[in-house]
Amino acid sequence: AIGTSTLIMAITATSGAIGYSLNGNINLIIAVIVGAGTILGGRVGAIYANRATEETLAKIVGIIFMVLGVAMIITQLIQ
Repeated sequence: AIGTSTLIMAITATSGAIGYSLNGNINLIIAVIVGAGTILGGRVGAIYANRATEETLAKIVGIIFMVLGVAMIITQLIQ
């Protein structure tokens, strides 16, 4: 079930990316930066996820969500 779900998400994401690209709505520099960060974060995350306890991972995810939330609020207040 996980493999099928991942395949369907990949197909959906790829078709969306192609559509946006054909309309000229993709900033390639940002796409490369985000892609590199995703690859690096996935590798580092996999290493630490196997070493950390569930409680530690929950705290890390909570902190990341709080930081992202604050960043979103600040971005909206600045605009």
